[in-house]
Amino acid sequence: MAALPWCDPTCAGAGCDPVVCRGTSLTNASLFERATTGFGRHVHAVRAGQWHDPTPCAEWDVRQLVNHTIGAVFFMGMAAAGQPAPQGESPDFTAGPSAVTFRQAADAALEAWPAAMDKNVNLGDAEMPGRVAIGVNLLDTLTHGWDIAIATGEIPEGAGFKDLDLLLGVRQLRLTELE
Repeated sequence: MAALPWCDPTCAGAGCDPVVCRGTSLTNASLFERATTGFGRHVHAVRAGQWHDPTPCAEWDVRQLVNHTIGAVFFMGMAAAGQPAPQGESPDFTAGPSAVTFRQAADAALEAWPAAMDKNVNLGDAEMPGRVAIGVNLLDTLTHGWDIAIATGEIPEGAGFKDLDLLLGVRQLRLTELE
């Protein structure tokens, strides 16, 4: 069997495990960055008449799901930066241009996460290691980006996952970083 195209040439080569092999160059932070890029692309593709369309998350329409995901990235980024969550009602992150608001939240989170990886992050009701918390943020962002792409028809329902490298990396979630 020939080496898989995503394999690092320094790994075992033919028949190597793509998760282990590819995982040598992927970190939770780089996976999160790719997930935010994908989510931003999906939000940017939402057309004006689609904001109230249903999503695979039955309790949320497209706008509510985008609002939830922007909020999760925003608040977890604040936690990674050591800032307490604001008190009171959560803002409507979709009140302005959602793709821009998301990019700002994602950029702030991406800046904060590297310093939080080796310490506990206070998420309000829970505290967990930064390496675990970014994994939660990554899975939420990745999953809901997929949900939005399905809801808006960008990706046909039942279609395969588009980003094999990201999926393989998420499958591994750099569990070695948790040790």
